[in-house]
Parts: sequence; C-alpha cells; structure tokens
Amino acid sequence: MFEETPDLISDVEELQDQSSELIKRVQEAVNFLVKAIKINCIYPPDNPIPREFRNNLFKKLTEFLEENEELKLGVDQSGLLFQDKLILKEEKKDEGVAFALYRDGIRELSFHKEIEQEELFSFLEAITSCLKSSLPEDDLVTLFWEKDLPHIKFSAVDEFLTEDINDLPLPAGSKDLKQLYYSEIDLKESRGIEMELPARIQVERFLRDLDLVPQQELNELKFLLEKDKSFEPLKELFLILKEVLSGDKEFSDFADTILLLEKLLDSLVSQQDFCLASEVLVLLKNLEETESEGGQTRRAERIREALNRAGDKERIKILTQILNQNPKLDLFSARKYLSLLSRNTIPHLVDMLGELENFAARSMVCTVLENWGEKSIELLSKGVYDRRWYVVRNIVGVLGRIGSPQAIPFLKKTIGHEDLRVRKQTLEALSRIKGEEVTSILLGILEDSEEKLRVRAARFLSERSSQGAFEFISNLVSRKDFRDKSQEEKKILLESLARIGKDKAVELLKKLILKRAWFKREKQKESSYLALKALASVNTSLSLEALKVLSSSRSRKIRQQANLLIGKSHTLQKTADSRPVETEKESEA
Repeated sequence: MFEETPDLISDVEELQDQSSELIKRVQEAVNFLVKAIKINCIYPPDNPIPREFRNNLFKKLTEFLEENEELKLGVDQSGLLFQDKLILKEEKKDEGVAFALYRDGIRELSFHKEIEQEELFSFLEAITSCLKSSLPEDDLVTLFWEKDLPHIKFSAVDEFLTEDINDLPLPAGSKDLKQLYYSEIDLKESRGIEMELPARIQVERFLRDLDLVPQQELNELKFLLEKDKSFEPLKELFLILKEVLSGDKEFSDFADTILLLEKLLDSLVSQQDFCLASEVLVLLKNLEETESEGGQTRRAERIREALNRAGDKERIKILTQILNQNPKLDLFSARKYLSLLSRNTIPHLVDMLGELENFAARSMVCTVLENWGEKSIELLSKGVYDRRWYVVRNIVGVLGRIGSPQAIPFLKKTIGHEDLRVRKQTLEALSRIKGEEVTSILLGILEDSEEKLRVRAARFLSERSSQGAFEFISNLVSRKDFRDKSQEEKKILLESLARIGKDKAVELLKKLILKRAWFKREKQKESSYLALKALASVNTSLSLEALKVLSSSRSRKIRQQANLLIGKSHTLQKTADSRPVETEKESEA
C-alpha cells in the first residue's frame, strides 16, 4: 500500500535554536512510527523484522516522553504537524497514515508518558488493520475505542467532510444530463455513420464564409453560444415553477404545481443534485410558513404533505442506495438536504444508519440527527431498541452529544446492552450529561463485571464534585477485596477519591497507606503505594503535612516514597511560583 517513504519537512533555519532540537527529535519519532506501520502492513506480525521496528519505535518514543511528558501531533489530510509545523508530508495523501487518520475524523493524536509496550503495539495493530481492511466498520475511532489506550489520546470530529469541498467530483448524473441535452453523448444510433458528401461541402462553405462575418456579429454569436452552454434544464424548470406558484389562484392549479415540484425533487435526488434539491425544500418550507400565517390552511397542508413525502421511507431508501453506490459523493450538500426534511424523517434516518456501508456517510447522518436536538429525543430514542448493535451505538452517541437529561431513561436501557461496544458508548454519553441521576448510574457501573467499564466510570466520576460519589468510593476502597483489583483500577479509584474529596480524603488515604496484611502482602504494598501517590495529588497543606508524617514511618519504603513525593511537590510549587515572575520579565524585555 505504501510505495514511498514520506518526506519529513524540516526548516531548522527559521526555528529558534531551543526549539529546533525538539522539532528534530519529534521528526525522528514520527519517522520511526511511520516505518513501523509500513513494515507491519507488509510482514506478518510474528516476523522478526516488524518486531524489531516496533521495539525501536517504543524505545525512541519512551525516551522522548521521559523528557517531554507528551507528544501531541496535529492531523491534516496530507501530513502530520507538531506545534503548527508540518513534520510529515505524504505525497500520496489518499494512501498514507495521516490521510487514514484524517478520513476517520481524527484531528489530533497524542502519546503520553508511562505508555506501555503492549499499548503501543495495540495502537500499531489498529492502524495496520484499518489500512488493510475495506470494511466500513473498521474505522480508526472504533478500533482505538475497542483497544482502550489510556496513554494514547485522540481528538475526533463527528462530521469532517466540510473542508475541501471543491476537490470532490461533480455529480455524474447532472453531467450526463447536460451532455445529453447538447447531444455530446455518443449515441449508439449515430456510431459509424459518416457525414454525407453534400453536408461536408456545406460545412466547408460555412467555414469559408465565416471569415466574411464582421467581428461584432462574431462576438454576439459567441455570447449566445456561451449562454446556451450554461443552460441547466432542471434549474430552469425550478425557476419556472417558482414563478407559477406565485400566480396560482385556484387550489387545483396550486396542487398541480406542487405535484410538479415533487417530481422535480425526485429527479434532482436521483441526479445527486442536492444543492438544487435543497433550494426546492427551502422554497416549500418558506411557502408553507407564508400560507399558514395567511390562513390558507388547505394550501399549507398540501405543502406539508410534499415535505413529508420527500423524507418518507421509500425516498430515504433510494438515497441510501445512492450514498452506498457513490462513496465520494458531496456529503456536505447531502447533509444540508437531509437537515431540511421534516422531523417525521427521523425514524427512517435511524433505519438508514443500519444500511449505510460508508463510515463517513453514517457520520453525516448522525450529525443531521444530532442537529434536530432535544425536541426530537423521543423519535431518536426508538433506535436504542434496534436489533443491530452498531445502530444502537450510533444513536447512543447522538443522544450523548445532545446532552439532554431527557435521554437518561433510554441510556439506562443501553448500559445493560449485551454488546460491550454499546455499553462503552453509553458510558461516554452519560458522562456528557450533568446531574445526580447520572452520577448514581455511574456509581452503579463501579460494580459492573467488566473492568474496562468500571475504570472509565471512575474516570468520569472524578470530574464530578459529588458527596455521594465520595462516600461510595470511600466504602469501595475500604473493602477487603479492594487490594485484589488490578493496578489500573485501584489507581483510578484512589485518584478519583483524592480529586473529589480533597482534604476529606486525607485521613482515609493515610489509613490505606499504613494498612498491613498477613496474606497477599505484595497486593497490599501495591495499594499502599498507589494511595500514597493519590495523597500527594491532593496538593493541599493538609495533604503535605500528612506526607511529612509518613516520611517518618517505620516502613523504609513508605519513608522513601513519602520523601520523594514531598520533593516533587516542592519542585512543582516553586515552578508555579516562578511563572508570573518569568512572564513579567519577558514583557519587560
């Protein structure tokens, strides 16, 4: 798939001496990343060659992160950026790593300190799988989500085809219609027929006589030809019907004109001319509002019928087929068209999500559903009962982005869905909704059988200042079986306890640090160390005093760890205190 090594762009001369070395190191790390991905695509995973490239990448990346905490990269469709500088340019943008990320909506990618080797290899596996696969389900956002990469974060958008619209091809249907109108298509009946001799003589004479025509007449002829060339029959028909509507007095004439507009709309959709189709819908919506305000109930009702017909099940099915057959279709204009349809279209768009084969098209439909917002949650929520897990997950995502408490009853149903991917999406959706009711649901997930869900729920709870959450987590970490949990789960629970409770958590954390056990001592030592780090993260005078007390503990390891954390706390405090002074000096300079 990859034929050439991407060129790394370096313009060291224009950068300051201090940042040029950093840029160079980032370029090296990204170069290792791209090479590892390319080798992964070529060789089987158990081959020693890709294994060596993966190990070299991990070594280079961890060395960088040890000094810089994180590596944050911007994603463009033709390359990767660092601090707004292009550091990786891909010549074949439709085949590269950056384009794959950009295509699936990822706009920022960052690697963080303490990344584990297995986590990095899972990341490489996800990208390799996406580059090799032709399945629409294998988008990078989904693959990254399934891999659960705590030290690799990304920022993604829901709709990302609003840029570079001019680069997309024009709809083929309208082009063919134009060619047919001007007899530019080579019809079967005309193939092989040569011009008869008298006609050829007539043409020769015409060309000879053309030299005798005055220049002014030639200019007028050229103007008429250009005007005729730009003629668009469907647009002309639209303008005519628009004019006729304003003059229709009788309802029967008005209804006939509306019927012609309905047929025109069908033709425009089949021709994939969503821009002009949108103009027709705007005309109908404005006219419906005018007729309603003017008391013309019968006329307004006929227009509403036309609008409902445009978004009925049959026409959405036709549109689905068009989107599946044309993956490079102008989705921006298609989104505008769908957004203008009536709310009665929502159930059909939900069904549409289950039939669309292209990730970008599904993302576009989700954006349309999201834009209908809080008033349409009842119609949207029917999608949570769909038998297809991916439809349920998409609808849950839409409900989460709307962020309305009205969605909570439906999200309560999907949190127990049989598919883990749906449950993860539900957890994400709940985290976007404020209120104690959601906090209560998240606390319940801390008892779930799936560890990944428990860890995510704890992370989301750490962002909520809730007394109920503090008390629940306090009881959880005090239980005897707490030490048996994984290191990651214990870490996030203790961090959440410290973040929510602040000074209220200090005494409990001290108790956990000093706790002893006759059995499973290593597990208990691990818990004590994690509690010590959580205590340091409280970062108040009370927590610092507690660390000082622990620095005199009888346990040598606790003393060492406490002193180390006190030192780090002082360093951070000095750094924070010096920042305003440095800023002031810079402004004076």
